[in-house]
Amino acid sequence: MSQIGRYKTPDELRDEDKWFKFFTLPQLAAACGVLAADGGMVVLSARCKAAPAGACAAVLFTAAAALLIFVKMPKRRYLLGGGLPLYEIARRLVAKKAKSRRVIYVRAGLSPEGDEAGREARLG
Repeated sequence: MSQIGRYKTPDELRDEDKWFKFFTLPQLAAACGVLAADGGMVVLSARCKAAPAGACAAVLFTAAAALLIFVKMPKRRYLLGGGLPLYEIARRLVAKKAKSRRVIYVRAGLSPEGDEAGREARLG
């Protein structure tokens, strides 16, 4: 018999699978987090009797977050993370900057001051 209209379901879902035809799972989770933060921002501003200002701030926050979540770096810029969403690139940059101290070990006799072997030169 023919299998028209019946397809095998995938064994496991990956992050690249689309949810609701548009979003990946991390994008959907980040968007839900942003909407929850916006709701809290509007509620807090309404309690302070500044609901219009809170709504404007929530719209700006949502626009900035949507730019980071949904816009991808062009694939031709492969050295700068081409094809990745901007939030992933920003996360990698922050993680790289947050690493603890970096050290370079300098051999003796290479500098005019005559450094001892194993002396550390700290990077800033």
